[in-house]
Amino acid sequence: MTTIEMQYEFETLLHTVSDVFKEDESILTEEVFESLNRAQERYIKLKYLNGNTVQENIAILNARQDEIRNLIGTYTFTSVLQAAENPNLYYVVPTEVWYGYDNYLHYIDSQTKITKTSNPVISVAEYVPNIFSTYIGLEQFYTTTYNIPVMRFPLITMGYKSDVNPGKIVSPQTFRILVDSMTTPEEFFLTYLRKPKTLVLEITDANTQTTKCELVKSLHQELVEMAVSIYLDEYKMRLVPKSK
Repeated sequence: MTTIEMQYEFETLLHTVSDVFKEDESILTEEVFESLNRAQERYIKLKYLNGNTVQENIAILNARQDEIRNLIGTYTFTSVLQAAENPNLYYVVPTEVWYGYDNYLHYIDSQTKITKTSNPVISVAEYVPNIFSTYIGLEQFYTTTYNIPVMRFPLITMGYKSDVNPGKIVSPQTFRILVDSMTTPEEFFLTYLRKPKTLVLEITDANTQTTKCELVKSLHQELVEMAVSIYLDEYKMRLVPKSK
């Protein structure tokens, strides 16, 4: 649906499901779109980010890529930094220069461009898939005097900012790439779920706003119904008298 169609459907449904609103009673456009945009954010979290772990969310996102295809972002990081704590641990640090940073919602997949001196030899750098891992227990793959692991693919994990609300989805502060002593990473290719653009009637910033919902068309009706539910809940709250 276009945003005009969503607004019409919202108002029609509101008049249908609630006796409070009459056909001649006006609804502020900004309230309609506030509800639509809140519903859009809530819908994505409830349907695609409702797993108990990051791995469960990744599985959900990969299984439903057709539904979120317009919200899949990609980016190639050409700067991979070696960590001080271990020679086989590397960092990719997103910066504000990266357009996707403020729009990042969740990791989906990644690849690392590497060379290898053995098992097998890769003399010309090529991309290989990463294996996502939690940070817990990652030390067992560190190369030390007494531990020399052989890894077919890099391990990838994420570090988050520690000064934010734990329940809020935020952009990773770093992506951590762990390889064996025979591997050298050169680039990092990320596939991620981004935030949807804000639904508006008139676009003033094409990078952040849209007049057409980016979720697949089959989900638009559910989204409008959720928006109406949000609006009605808030309307009822406004009717509750404040205690003195």
